[in-house]
Amino acid sequence: MRRTLGRVALLIVALCCTQVMGVRAQSQMLLPYNDILFQSTWENPAVRPMHRFSVGLPILSSIEVGLINNGFKLSDVSEKDGEWLNVDLAKVIDALRGGRAYQQYAETQIDLLHFRMKWRDYFFWLGARNVTTQTFGYGRDLFDLVYRGNGAFVGKELTLNKATMDVKNYHEITFGLSKEIGKQWMVGFRASFLSGLASGLASFDELNIAIDGDPARMYAHSIKGSGAVTTSSLHRFSKDELKKPGTWFNVKNLGFALAGGVSYRPIPGLTLSLAFSDVGLIDWNDGVREYQLENKKIEVDALIRGKQMFKKFGFQNVGKELRRQVGDFKTEMSEGARYTQWLAPKFHLLGTYEFARQSVVGASFSGIYQAKTFYPSATVSIMQGVSDIFQIQASWSYNQYSALNFGAGLVVCPGPVQLYVVTDNFLAFINPKLAKATNVRLGVNLVFERLNRNHMLTYDR
Repeated sequence: MRRTLGRVALLIVALCCTQVMGVRAQSQMLLPYNDILFQSTWENPAVRPMHRFSVGLPILSSIEVGLINNGFKLSDVSEKDGEWLNVDLAKVIDALRGGRAYQQYAETQIDLLHFRMKWRDYFFWLGARNVTTQTFGYGRDLFDLVYRGNGAFVGKELTLNKATMDVKNYHEITFGLSKEIGKQWMVGFRASFLSGLASGLASFDELNIAIDGDPARMYAHSIKGSGAVTTSSLHRFSKDELKKPGTWFNVKNLGFALAGGVSYRPIPGLTLSLAFSDVGLIDWNDGVREYQLENKKIEVDALIRGKQMFKKFGFQNVGKELRRQVGDFKTEMSEGARYTQWLAPKFHLLGTYEFARQSVVGASFSGIYQAKTFYPSATVSIMQGVSDIFQIQASWSYNQYSALNFGAGLVVCPGPVQLYVVTDNFLAFINPKLAKATNVRLGVNLVFERLNRNHMLTYDR
């Protein structure tokens, strides 16, 4: 038991150390503009499709990756020294002023299939995708201790309660329906069945570190912790279990998600849309294990001061020493319980105006509710069709407390093959130091029978 908890605790420590320095994910701000793509229905079911049929090839249809770290930008806390990028912890601490919790978030979405068709005034579709989300919460005190060292906190207590972790992977099968009401209104709705594949949660009611007041023992830390680490379905990822088809579609961890939207055209060329998505949850009850950390103090020789630890134990043995010391936490492990994880709901308010043939400008307000916090964003965009083959898009967004978000999109549709790539912030791929958030989505769809002869890539001369 102690060895198992030690491994879990080490995993959390490793994630804290590596992912805090990463970049974090966002609501997909440009995707709702691209109604020519089936993938826009994931964000807004009330888009007006431009083709009677759309078919998605497994995996190739859409791959999306998104990242966010809203605590700081690397450009604000680092300096380049030749080939090296040196992070200044003093600047990190200054960037994390205010005492609030900060978050790092990552997301991947892979479309497994989709089929959409029009019948009379209705559009029907079936879609499936795999989604992975990961959220890590952190505060300022940990960086403060690393930077200032033990001496500055002798006789004091640091609070690390803001440390949290939430990871989940699941399949989503969605059924959608939208309807044109006259020439002005479009309403859409979709309902999804969720199947959870794996999950992990870590949260602490109390996690404090006190530095011993005796100067002779100033590298001794008293850790007082009370919280829980909860996992589900991890046993299914053993070598033997991975060979079973049921591992990849787990009907024991069930959930649902809802999405809806409405669009309105008050005058020719102007479209106003309101949409929500990912309002739902997953009930985890397969192989649930909960590790309860009792409210107890333990002493750790040098958990934080890395230099002393590496010098004393050597690089090869630091992991063993951490495992030995962290393993002193007394825990109680329970099985057979169940818990619920909510998805991160997303919202979009969007307006577009076609001011010239194949030329569209737009503005939107979007948001994602993640870990009890609402993260807003605002976007302005311009789209331009080029003949009947290309559609290009450029945008600027304010997102995650940063104005350095320049997005772009490209759709190429030579006949029935539709290729596309969309990103909310291409600056992150040019200079990652300047970005707090980015994502990219690319893929290939098959589309048949044009519906609107005057729209972008369905335009006929």
